[in-house]
Amino acid sequence: MTGLASRTQELRLARAAYVHARVIAAEKPTSAKPGAEAIVLADGTIEGFVGGACAESTVRAQALALLDSGDTLLLRITP
Repeated sequence: MTGLASRTQELRLARAAYVHARVIAAEKPTSAKPGAEAIVLADGTIEGFVGGACAESTVRAQALALLDSGDTLLLRITP
């Protein structure tokens, strides 16, 4: 089991809220690659990598909103 998969398993067992983010497509100038993933915890902590500072802050903000709503989202970030 990978580090992120192991961590999500821990969070599920602890019944802790988190959002799983995965990059499905990427174009330059991003540093993220398709398949990159991270989890966002309720306190805003990000474990993993989904891109540089701009992408990370957007993913964090959207993830925290999703924790409140329980919805899912396909997020598109453009330069």
